[in-house]
Amino acid sequence: MEVWDEDDFHLQNPAGEIPEVAYWSGESGLSLPAPAPFRDDNISDHGISEYSRIRLLKELDATKKDPLSHCSCGPVGNDIFEWQGVIMGPECTPYEGGLFFLSIHIPEDYPNSPPEIKFKTKVIHPNIDEDGTIHLDILWDRWTPVLTIEWVLLSICSLLADPNADISFNPIAILYRNNREEYNKKTKEWTRKYAMC
Repeated sequence: MEVWDEDDFHLQNPAGEIPEVAYWSGESGLSLPAPAPFRDDNISDHGISEYSRIRLLKELDATKKDPLSHCSCGPVGNDIFEWQGVIMGPECTPYEGGLFFLSIHIPEDYPNSPPEIKFKTKVIHPNIDEDGTIHLDILWDRWTPVLTIEWVLLSICSLLADPNADISFNPIAILYRNNREEYNKKTKEWTRKYAMC
């Protein structure tokens, strides 16, 4: 079985099912999808610099050597520039217990430009649009080449736990600011519906 098969990666999770993937246990004892296997023998030719390719392979190697306990990422098939990730909903938040899948498109001039990361699992959040676009400064104007994809995933986990509703004026941000109890209720419902088995 190929762990990161595109057919297993759903744009939505209407039935509340997660794809069948290999699992590993992090230090906290949580089980998450294992980092994707990658074969360097058939890399898609994107005509990019050797530096970008080497950098991505080093990042991938680092995620395998020291995996995080609550998120995972890796290439889709043999394309080093198309990754996917999964984040376990942070504890003590309305996202707790959910598995949230993300698409990660890496530009050819990475790390000079940030990866494009979007939620594929439906999620309600003041800083995440309906199409999965994440409004996080390090994915836009605060990106720096010293950041890694793994670091961005950690920042997204932090954003889930601590939204920045003051900079957003979408209806969910307004609900978050004005009626936290209703926001938490609605968010928990969506988490159960779209991010849980």
